[in-house]
Amino acid sequence: MKWKVLWVLGGIIGVALIVILILPSIINANRFRPKMESDLSLALNRKVSIGNVRLAILSGGVKVDDLSVADDPAFASEPFIHAKALTVGVELRPLLFSHHVHFTEISIGQAQITLLRSKAGVWNYSTCGPAPSSSPEGPSAPAPSGNASNQKASIQKLSIADADLRFGDAGSSTKPIEYTNANIEVYYFSYAGQFRFSLSANTPGNGTLKIDGQAGPLSMANLAETPANAKLAVKDFNLVSSGWVESASGIGGILDFTGDFVSDGQHAHSKGKIHVTKFQFARNATPSTVPVDLDYGLEYEWKPQVGKLTQGDVHVGKVLAQLAGTFHVAGDEAVFDLNLHGNNMAAPDLQPFFPAVGTALPSESSLPAGTLDVNLTLAGTINSLVTTGSVNLAHAMLAGFDLGARLGALSSLAGLPKAPDTVIQELSSNVKVTPDGIRADDVEITVPGMGSITGSGTVAPDHALDFKMSAKLGASGSPVAGGVAAVASVAQGSGGVPFLIHGTTTTPTFEPGVAGIVKGVVTAPAHDAKAIVHALEGKKKKP
Repeated sequence: MKWKVLWVLGGIIGVALIVILILPSIINANRFRPKMESDLSLALNRKVSIGNVRLAILSGGVKVDDLSVADDPAFASEPFIHAKALTVGVELRPLLFSHHVHFTEISIGQAQITLLRSKAGVWNYSTCGPAPSSSPEGPSAPAPSGNASNQKASIQKLSIADADLRFGDAGSSTKPIEYTNANIEVYYFSYAGQFRFSLSANTPGNGTLKIDGQAGPLSMANLAETPANAKLAVKDFNLVSSGWVESASGIGGILDFTGDFVSDGQHAHSKGKIHVTKFQFARNATPSTVPVDLDYGLEYEWKPQVGKLTQGDVHVGKVLAQLAGTFHVAGDEAVFDLNLHGNNMAAPDLQPFFPAVGTALPSESSLPAGTLDVNLTLAGTINSLVTTGSVNLAHAMLAGFDLGARLGALSSLAGLPKAPDTVIQELSSNVKVTPDGIRADDVEITVPGMGSITGSGTVAPDHALDFKMSAKLGASGSPVAGGVAAVASVAQGSGGVPFLIHGTTTTPTFEPGVAGIVKGVVTAPAHDAKAIVHALEGKKKKP
């Protein structure tokens, strides 16, 4: 008996397999294409076109060779989504017997999704979803036909695999930024409830992006206003190759980011940590060898597109500074109005960071002591940021740099001693930093035992120096006589002995200010004028 039962069971299984294999060829699934296009178009409020449709009995649905979802005409004429493959899980019984299409799962493969943002801050996906009703209940009421049922419907799983996400600005000629190998999964999706989602992708420059969170219920008026909360993680995000900043701005680095994001559709707040390596803040700058970390908190309002930093702890190695301020989105760029304040920061800890802002120390020198205060305002867009404010260095030592020797004849005239290191009692300046370089005004330097130096100048993007300075030199207790007295007298009358600083930040050169010195020579007595010339030539006055 047992063998007969097995024989019957085997026969039933064989017949079932034959039916499964021949059913797709018997039933022309393409006759369901108009209905599927209509339902999808109604659900997305976009024209949807699909290619050849065939039954996939083993997977419990149908397969489509091609999918195209039109964009909002206000943004682009090209498709919003284009995919080579679409698998739709449907309930086969209502499909076969009553021609009703009940979606249970949707899987999209090899898709290209274009996300565009208008100058008003509106995204092209904002108008996706069932079209609002024009009934008396108001624009947010569901449409009386298929829309209401679609809003109540749910899909167990929606997945998009191996997609390219293209981010751009509507109407812009700039090439969109492309994130590759994107995988998106949405579980228990519905219009009326909350659903889980995840997204992973490769960013330009071989970085990675991962988002996990919840969203819903969907906003029918504007999909972008749907409440959501998520955890974000970014690794190896290149600021330049990602398209966030232009290389001409001088800003660059590799960013890691972890944070939380919560939005009710109108207001959003986020809190997290940003870690940047190889950071630079000037053209042709040498990237910092110490990381820059930011512990941040921010609040953002979607409608006016304005944000505020509620926390901004900036760590450069062991040094801490505070970043505060606001930003707003104007057109296709964010405009910043920020303040960076640091007090009593250890200069030796900041030394590895100086080359990143175009202010490298002279070669073979170091800064083993000193404290730095900064009060800077950062204003403008990220690609044309202007930084202005004051810097003050106090109680510092520039080891390996002999200022007396660099001043040459000027130092000799004043009888100043030469030393292997330069002690700086105080150095202060007002600075302006742009992509075109650095300008320093109101420079004041006090060097104990040597005197004071004032002036102004620029540091070009190629690190070239162009400073006009004036020195009031004179070591306390040192006798000044003869031609030196004339120079000292001329110097005091003109505000100091003029000199120039050229060369580069790593190899500065000090040159006498010929015009100022010639003026002193002309006005000095003949014998003192001769002493000045001889001194500047490195000669001694004959008795």
